[in-house]
Amino acid sequence: MNSTNYERAQTLVQALPYIQKFYGKTIVVKYGGNAMINNDLFAAVMEDIVLLNLVGVKVVLVHGGGPEISEILDRMGIESRFINGLRYTTKDHACGADGAVRQGEQKSGGLDLPYRRPCRRPFGVGFGIDSG
Repeated sequence: MNSTNYERAQTLVQALPYIQKFYGKTIVVKYGGNAMINNDLFAAVMEDIVLLNLVGVKVVLVHGGGPEISEILDRMGIESRFINGLRYTTKDHACGADGAVRQGEQKSGGLDLPYRRPCRRPFGVGFGIDSG
């Protein structure tokens, strides 16, 4: 999608109140496992996060891991339950989630998120479940 300079300027004018409101603040972005399998979507989200950083908004990116959690719970014979779109978590679910996060870190390289950009320059630090 090619934008004219006027359209770009309009977008910045619309965004300015939000940039001012969140400048210097830290926000948490939960980036779910489903979204990570689409490389175009991944690239777009990472570009947006870099832009937020460039305008002074600090971003903490958290990997969701939903598909991996569901897969492990299925293998454990535990039914996933959702209430209003949110996973209902029991003690048994927490065990499965822990396994899914560990599996996701190994499989998808969860700790490499700061490096998974076209220019490959890190814009953050990756922490795993055992990072302490």
